Amino acid sequence: MTNNIKWYQWAIVLIAMATTIYLQFNPILNSPSSMLFTSGGDGLKNYLTPLLHVKNSTSYNHFDSMNYPYGEHVLFTDNQPLISNILRFFQRNFNDVAYHTTGVLNLLMLLSLFFTGVLLYSFFRRLQLPHWYSMPVAISVAWLSPQLGRFMGHYALSYMIIILLLLYLLMRFENRSWKWSLSILVLVFFAPLLHFYYFGISAVFLSFFYFVKVWKEPNSFRFYLQHWAIQLFIPFAFFNLIWLNIGNPVTDRPAFPMGFLQYVATWEGTFLNYGNWIYDFIHHYCFAITKTTEFESLNYIGFAAFLFCLLRIISWVFSFKLKMLETEQGILPEKNFLITAFWASILLYIFSLGVPFIFPKCEFLLDYTGPLKQFRGLGRFSWMFYFIINIIAFYAIYHWGVKIKNIEFRRAYWVLFLAIAAREAVGNARKLSQPVSIYAELTATGETIEDWKPFVDNTKYQAILPIPYYHLGAEYLGIQIQGSSLAYNLLPSYYGNLPSMGVMMSRTSWQQSLNSIPLGLELYREPPVLKELPNQKPLLVIEYKKWHTELGNRYQNILAKGKKIHENAAFTMYELPIDAYRNALSEKSLLIKQESQNLALFQQNDLLSKDKEVNYVYKTFDDTTSEVRYRGNGALNFSAKEKKMVFFDKIPAQQKGKKYTLRFWQRIEKGEHLRSSLIIREIDKNNEQQFFWHFGNLYYVVTLDEKWALIEVPLEAHYDDTKFEISIENAVKTNTTMYIDELMIYPENNILYQINQNETMKNGMWYSK
Repeated sequence: MTNNIKWYQWAIVLIAMATTIYLQFNPILNSPSSMLFTSGGDGLKNYLTPLLHVKNSTSYNHFDSMNYPYGEHVLFTDNQPLISNILRFFQRNFNDVAYHTTGVLNLLMLLSLFFTGVLLYSFFRRLQLPHWYSMPVAISVAWLSPQLGRFMGHYALSYMIIILLLLYLLMRFENRSWKWSLSILVLVFFAPLLHFYYFGISAVFLSFFYFVKVWKEPNSFRFYLQHWAIQLFIPFAFFNLIWLNIGNPVTDRPAFPMGFLQYVATWEGTFLNYGNWIYDFIHHYCFAITKTTEFESLNYIGFAAFLFCLLRIISWVFSFKLKMLETEQGILPEKNFLITAFWASILLYIFSLGVPFIFPKCEFLLDYTGPLKQFRGLGRFSWMFYFIINIIAFYAIYHWGVKIKNIEFRRAYWVLFLAIAAREAVGNARKLSQPVSIYAELTATGETIEDWKPFVDNTKYQAILPIPYYHLGAEYLGIQIQGSSLAYNLLPSYYGNLPSMGVMMSRTSWQQSLNSIPLGLELYREPPVLKELPNQKPLLVIEYKKWHTELGNRYQNILAKGKKIHENAAFTMYELPIDAYRNALSEKSLLIKQESQNLALFQQNDLLSKDKEVNYVYKTFDDTTSEVRYRGNGALNFSAKEKKMVFFDKIPAQQKGKKYTLRFWQRIEKGEHLRSSLIIREIDKNNEQQFFWHFGNLYYVVTLDEKWALIEVPLEAHYDDTKFEISIENAVKTNTTMYIDELMIYPENNILYQINQNETMKNGMWYSK
């Protein structure tokens, strides 16, 4: 039975929780629409995508402001469509509310934290714990939540109230009332409209919960199966069969997202807090602990929960009774529910560790997980365990204290645990970055928004082209973004209603990515995306000067084709005609033709070389018949399931200490083909390995030609007479064929040419005359 809570007790809890939030986040509360929890990376993007969707998108389902000219489904943009679409409705039908989008997001995150503390208090009081104990524990557990770290970027995942509310509704469903079952359905239906991970966490936890229920009560199988299907199948069918197919023609999203077994929970990140005395004691006096640095693995449950788990394990090992959910007056009414939830959360936590996929030779099981493999951040599945283990632990700790006969010792015992919980909560809050003003970022340009805003003219330009170009979201291939580039790109998009050709989303179409990514690679072919543009209006280039300089001004030949229209301390604006890339490519082709004619080159077999001696490898694979090839009559082809040796020999005229370049073309019709690794061994005459290299192909892409990628990696000969064994292995063992063509190894300062009637080849790249 729920403990009777007085009105003044509620008032004290509400005031206490609100006070802690104000003390930590008063800059946000004082100016919610202009202050940001963080102003860079994912954090800035996750503010700007809802802002842009509310103001500029032409439909509720489609996001228009990035990935021009394609746009993207709102689910893959982190713009919290449940919130942004409500605001978009008011924006379209009533007043201009777009400016308040940032403020609404900030306040909702803080309200989630606020109600998490309040609901935890309700949980503890329902478990018949006293007010003086329940209130500080509830506030501490709320502030120690691993989801608090999402305030630094992944805002849609910061709503810890959703995880806790699911647990509360499930507890109320213990009476088998349809009302509470439908309440779970509503929560599971709407929560994914904030972030789809809420569906994944809810689905797996509910599945484990009902599995444990049926294990204990076999006769209830039909009842729980019915409600499991209602609570999960209806949302799943809506999202996958209806919502994702409305205005969403994309059918080639990444099938094997990277990081499934990287972003997992770890026992160190769960039970130990780096830097505290327990961690230091174990690390220095018991065994060395590898520090967990992966953010998704840092899901610390707190000292009280750690101690409870440790004692629970000891009790099982030594077979002694450790009371967990019993009171002095008898059995707790919610005991059956909490034990079921406890075991379900244990199973969910084991899953968050990557079990069974992390076991040797078990990764293939991922192929049979269906949509589940899209939830690559398995560490997030441990959040439910955090709340359940803390609720049970603090309940047990209180009742262990009741058994202490000396009242002074009893009080000291309770105060000790409350003090530790509060200290850990404060420490967790202090990890958050200080809120910043977006205007401070913008005024760093040396001018106000009004100074550059007139140049962002959507009647004159069709889109913004950021330079340096960035493209994140294709999983298998991307171009990073640095510094304030995103702010200087997307804020002009907001003020001028101009979409950006840049991409910073998730699960982006592979073909769309292949079309756009050449905008940021070495100029080789006209980027296919330019042929997809709906009109011939010029592009507005916004060059982030600092980052471009750090990259060696590699886009200078493109900018030279544009007209400078505005400049400040941070960025420069250009008007760029659509044919700029085509013209720059023509000039480059002519220059390479002139090089091949003017340099003093030496004819060696079929190639012209800058060096006198034959000191290169050139394998065309024309002796291997293949209908799919980059050049010539053939290409090396093999199953994606096998590790394939592509070269094993000395390099001609090999010299100790000489540095070489390895280049080859790889077919990447399917994105997962770039999940390949180059495994290179330097072998001596006794067939023993002397040196070893390992390269991930996706990090060494020089340029693209339709569905072929040019891979380039460095080599160094450590001896004159060793051989190089070069193999390729694909991380995703699919039933597909891999293709490799035109492999070259040459000294890094050499240049190889080949000339035919219509083309000139330079180091593996063919340019039309």
